[in-house]
Amino acid sequence: MNAVHPLYLLVVLIYPLFIKTSSLASQSLSKDVNVIKCIESERQALLLFRQGAANKNEILDSWNRGGEKDCCKWKGVGCNNHTGHVTQLRLSSLVLGGVTGVIGFDTSNALLGLPYLSYLDLRKNDIVSNPEFIGSLTNLVHLDLSYASMNGSIPYQLGNLSKLQYLDLSFIDIYEPIPKFIGSLKTLRHLDLSRMYAQGVIPDEFGNLSKLQYLNLHNNELNGAIPNFFAHMTALRYLYLSSNQLNGRIPNSFGHMTALNHLDFSENQLIGEIPNSILNFSSLKVVDFSYNNFTGSLPDFTLLLSLTDLLVKFNQLDGYLPRVFGNRSTLQFLDLSNNHLRGFLPDFTGFSDLYSLIIDNNQLSGSLPNFTGLSSLISLHLSNNKFSGSLPDFTGCSSLKELGLSSGGPRLWGHGPPVNSQPIMSSVQYTQPMSKCPVQTNIAASVNSVNVSCAYLLVKPSPSNHINYKLDQL
Repeated sequence: MNAVHPLYLLVVLIYPLFIKTSSLASQSLSKDVNVIKCIESERQALLLFRQGAANKNEILDSWNRGGEKDCCKWKGVGCNNHTGHVTQLRLSSLVLGGVTGVIGFDTSNALLGLPYLSYLDLRKNDIVSNPEFIGSLTNLVHLDLSYASMNGSIPYQLGNLSKLQYLDLSFIDIYEPIPKFIGSLKTLRHLDLSRMYAQGVIPDEFGNLSKLQYLNLHNNELNGAIPNFFAHMTALRYLYLSSNQLNGRIPNSFGHMTALNHLDFSENQLIGEIPNSILNFSSLKVVDFSYNNFTGSLPDFTLLLSLTDLLVKFNQLDGYLPRVFGNRSTLQFLDLSNNHLRGFLPDFTGFSDLYSLIIDNNQLSGSLPNFTGLSSLISLHLSNNKFSGSLPDFTGCSSLKELGLSSGGPRLWGHGPPVNSQPIMSSVQYTQPMSKCPVQTNIAASVNSVNVSCAYLLVKPSPSNHINYKLDQL
């Protein structure tokens, strides 16, 4: 038998180790190849941005610290995982020592070295130069300049951002009309122009924003009527026009906006009746029409099956509430106070989720309905109406904390603890077990020979599960 050459044995033993080592080296090389780092030119643009900022904070100071060359790993910077291009800058509140960050002109030009930037957040910064340069960042989808301090007007160059979907310019004081070019940004889905002190009317050009889902014009100085073009904005879900000087009526065409979820027209000068077309808003959850001059009756809001909050306080409503509600309601908060509503107060038995019912300072009359079973009810204010008869059944109102029953007309009566022995100028305190809540107080009782024609029941939770009752003269 031939002997095996020693060299052959050596090769047999070493070869598997060679193959394994080669494989590991290959894998290591493959991993290095797959690691995508930021583009050098964009890294230099970011360093130029950092250099131009007047104030440095933790975010900017961390850039390039410790020899980290990959700008995709820097704070506030986001990159595309496949290309390495910088796509996001989240640089809000560049604050040093309580002073808002200042972004200078050179810094603005530096951002032009980021051609793939799609997300830019510079809110809560002072921008020394007017940021016309942002109009050249044509890949922007998200732009937030809220709370920024800028010199001059909002640059018209922003109208070049044809891909923009999110624009927030809130809390920028412009004291001039809303720029019409915003209406050319047809891809917008979110637009916040609140508290800009914008003047004039809502631009007709906004009618082009058919994809808009969120519009906030709260707290400006806008006047004129609510435009009819809103009827064509069928994707709109959140509409805030509160705290302006809008006048006229709500257009009937509003009924086409069936996607609406939140609607706020409060603190304007709107008149007329609330149109029944509002009942077409099947997705509506929150409505605030407070502090206007609406008249007439209130539509049967139980037909809005998703409604949770309805506020129509401080108007001129002089009609009637529905005698009977058409549906059980998901309503949780209802405030119709300080109007001139007449007639009877309907039965709220079907309002199992209702926790606050405020209808004081109206002209409602007749007997009060029972509030049996309203286990979620925390606050009930019915003061200064013209109710008469006996106090209602509050059985099951286990969550009740506040009850206002002061009478502005004929007195209510019922059974309760005597109050005659208490001085007229002080409140009468009662403590009763929760099982007796609320007591039926004798509102017509005499206190030092003076008729007390009102009662206010203030319920405060205590460790002993008791409630304090306070009877005040009004």
